[in-house]
Amino acid sequence: MAYLKRIALNQNPENKFIAPFRLNNDSKKTPSELEIEFYAKNNIKYRYGISIFKGEIIEEWLYYTPQTRETILFHREKNSLIEYNSAGFIEAKDFIDENQKISDKLKNDTAFIFLLSTFNGEHSNAISEWFSNIVILDIEDKKDNLKDTLYYWKDNNDFQNWARPILNSLGICDLKFDHKVESVEDIVKQIKSDQEKLKNSNEKNKELKDKAINLFDNLLDFVTSSSLEKTEDIDFN
Repeated sequence: MAYLKRIALNQNPENKFIAPFRLNNDSKKTPSELEIEFYAKNNIKYRYGISIFKGEIIEEWLYYTPQTRETILFHREKNSLIEYNSAGFIEAKDFIDENQKISDKLKNDTAFIFLLSTFNGEHSNAISEWFSNIVILDIEDKKDNLKDTLYYWKDNNDFQNWARPILNSLGICDLKFDHKVESVEDIVKQIKSDQEKLKNSNEKNKELKDKAINLFDNLLDFVTSSSLEKTEDIDFN
């Protein structure tokens, strides 16, 4: 969900790669599909999805249910439209030529609905607004989310009063938090070990190998020149 939100709103455009399904080697060679159904603020039900591979949007589709029957608005494959509802999705007409090709304004890593929302498209705006208003606990931000939760638990009585009944209903009567910070020495030791393995590897591409070794050198310089962030000890008892 968090990834689909970033695509729909064109957030973090420099990082649009999505990890394939790791339990299936074949998935590394095929696009990943993401789809969601929801009711937007206009009380219309939408079904929106994308198929993405190595940062490029391969397919994108949008359906809506204005009353009781689901109807397609568009389905594209790269910059070509497979299906297009010209009557229901008129906001797209200025971006489609007579050969059902989408305008060059659409980059291969950008959602069509995002492009249309920047021009105040009716349906695209409704979808963008819905994505903008939802709050997602993103696993990629788990470190910051956990830190915020710990401090809320310590300092915010309203948060505790809200959270305790939920925890109790799950059979959790008390919480105790602990954290461990890895020492700089351990990190340096691991980097040097990995660097040595690389030097002794059978990598035939000397240029690539030298760049990787240099990367380890820069990483060592960064770690040894940086101080660990001091974190306040928190007593949750």
